[in-house]
Amino acid sequence: MTRVREETAPRCATKCGRPSPYGEICFPCVDEARDSIEAIEPEQLYELLLIARDEAKPANPNLIHNSASNGPKDALNLVVYALLNDLTRRWPDMLNTLHRHPEAARHQREMMQGVQSCHILTIPSDDSTNDDEYLSWKMKQITPRRPDDLVPYMREHLGIRITRGQLDQWKYVGLIKPTHTSQRNVYYHPADVLRAIDNRERQREPQHA
Repeated sequence: MTRVREETAPRCATKCGRPSPYGEICFPCVDEARDSIEAIEPEQLYELLLIARDEAKPANPNLIHNSASNGPKDALNLVVYALLNDLTRRWPDMLNTLHRHPEAARHQREMMQGVQSCHILTIPSDDSTNDDEYLSWKMKQITPRRPDDLVPYMREHLGIRITRGQLDQWKYVGLIKPTHTSQRNVYYHPADVLRAIDNRERQREPQHA
């Protein structure tokens, strides 16, 4: 009976060829993503944090050679910060119910690509032409946003909670500047907001002699 059910079950949406009777993707594909994320060493996650804060350089300097981004030159830092949030918070929280998500295949693919990006960022490679299409693709998605769009973006992709009132206050005191304005809206680049938040946190850190 089990064989009959497997033969008639829908196929996994990742195109792995396995049956997926309980959701969009099969449990082995979920386990593959889980095992890959859990295999990342704590030292690699710390290295990602340093790269995001511009306190360290990627292990492979040609990682994003000739990649274009829609914003400041430190947009990579924003992408790395988002990747760190994905690996430590957002993706682990998704795994238990990932198989039932309507876009499970896309999320599983992004998880696997994100893990690979983490390795490329933190583990030196002999391949001097090493490139990362996933990070390049993420960089191109970073664009200036209105406050109403920026607030949920920062929460979902970076795990950072801010309010429109904070943005207005930071603009008033000169911590951030709009990239441009329209008749009804101002637009801020996420990298500028992340930099302002990081600068505030650094100012609060105890100074050591």
